[in-house]
Amino acid sequence: MIVGITIGAIAEAFSMADEAGVDLHKLRSALTGGFADSAILQKHGERMIERNFEPGGKVVTQRKDLYQALEFSEGELGLELPFSRLALELYEELIEMGGGDLDHSALIKIYEEE
Repeated sequence: MIVGITIGAIAEAFSMADEAGVDLHKLRSALTGGFADSAILQKHGERMIERNFEPGGKVVTQRKDLYQALEFSEGELGLELPFSRLALELYEELIEMGGGDLDHSALIKIYEEE
């Protein structure tokens, strides 16, 4: 859940920054050491910038993990998780676009498709 949602947050921030003309290498560097920094920002943020979506963790696996977490949370605990639900829907959208076998950092591609 944490990885999938965090990749989504980075994808959105990078998409917005890119649309505004911000150099994504500089953005990633500026975030280093602050509260937004993480291994996910460093590794997957770099993959997004470099457009390297060779799978480490596949989109289909991320979808499976989110689905299982939601099934347990909602089904067994009766607890709704709206961020996880939205993340699942976004990964499903990427799969529908043909990106299921890409690295989950490819989530940024949903913001680029018109």
